[in-house]
Amino acid sequence: MESETKNCQSCKKDFTIESEDFKFYEKIKVPPPTFCPDCRLMRRLLWRNERTFYRRECNSCSKKIISMYNPDLSQAVYCHDCWWSDKWDPMTFKADYNYDELFFKQFETLFKKVPLISLFSGGRQLNSDYCNFTANDKDCYLCFGGKDDERSFYSKNISFSKDVADIFNGDKLELCYENIQCENSYRLSFSKQSENCTDCMFLYDCRNCQNCFGCTNLRNKNYCIWNKQYSREEYLKKIEEFNIGNFENLENLKSQFYEIYKKSIHKYGHLINTKNSSGDNLSNTRNCKHCFDVFGSGSENCKYTHYVVSGVKDSYDNYGMPTAEKVYETIAIGFEYSENSDYYFSYFVKGSSRIFYSYNCVNSHDLFACIGLRNKSYCILNKQYTKEEYEELVPK
Repeated sequence: MESETKNCQSCKKDFTIESEDFKFYEKIKVPPPTFCPDCRLMRRLLWRNERTFYRRECNSCSKKIISMYNPDLSQAVYCHDCWWSDKWDPMTFKADYNYDELFFKQFETLFKKVPLISLFSGGRQLNSDYCNFTANDKDCYLCFGGKDDERSFYSKNISFSKDVADIFNGDKLELCYENIQCENSYRLSFSKQSENCTDCMFLYDCRNCQNCFGCTNLRNKNYCIWNKQYSREEYLKKIEEFNIGNFENLENLKSQFYEIYKKSIHKYGHLINTKNSSGDNLSNTRNCKHCFDVFGSGSENCKYTHYVVSGVKDSYDNYGMPTAEKVYETIAIGFEYSENSDYYFSYFVKGSSRIFYSYNCVNSHDLFACIGLRNKSYCILNKQYTKEEYEELVPK
């Protein structure tokens, strides 16, 4: 099909569906969207509460817990241990599909019955009760998104990092503070879009640097201050004179660096090893359009996708995912699991395939409108069917 302009049913603005988009929708057998990309993103993010926490009781063991669900919520919320235990069975909330009632009304009824997990986390979380949408964190506090971090605080979208604080989009960092979009660095602070740097402060767009201060656009440098080369002895003396332990001095240095930052060379986007891709903060992508914060290796043929930590293929309209393919309109799928495919209109589904309109399901396949299921297959509204029954009912 040719490109087509449509009017968004939400904001009433025109948006374009490209010919390649129609091919994707036909491939996964879904109708074209009626909302524009921005409204679709807002609709998805309404489901993702990362950072608003409440103190409430677990409705199973009565333990005081931290939860992303308001205690005024009428439905049950379980702590991590109780939700994963065998003390309850989500299949007991099953419902027959009623063809005379709206689908989303039936889904809402089921959703309000099945207990919710207090916070979304994967793997083994140790002493990280105030972290959400993370996996395998240890001794972390107020970290959101990411995985495999230790002793890290007040950070968003960090992975494989230790002893860091106030980081946004970081990977493989240690003893770092107040960085944005930095990776593979040690003792790096107050820096942006820099990598493989050691013992540095106030960097922008630097690579493979050591002992540098207030520098921009440098490669493979050592002992530089404000982009000027010094000897080791001169550098150490100058750094001592800065007296960065004094708050007023530190604030003045921040202001000086900002003036240098504004005059530095700025690439139109932070794109590394990309082909036929658009957006920002992309690495190792091919044919990825209007995508942001896509890292890892091998993502291709994606559109309107945000925050990918590993290779994703043939996917549209997603936020938060690892290795996966054929995924459409999802939030927070996958986490530490590697086998993820064919997710549609779902939230927080892991290690599964062929999942439709489902919420918080794990290690399952062929589910439609299910909530809280583990190790299940061929279910509709949490009710078990045979393979033949399921394949006959779902197309209806």
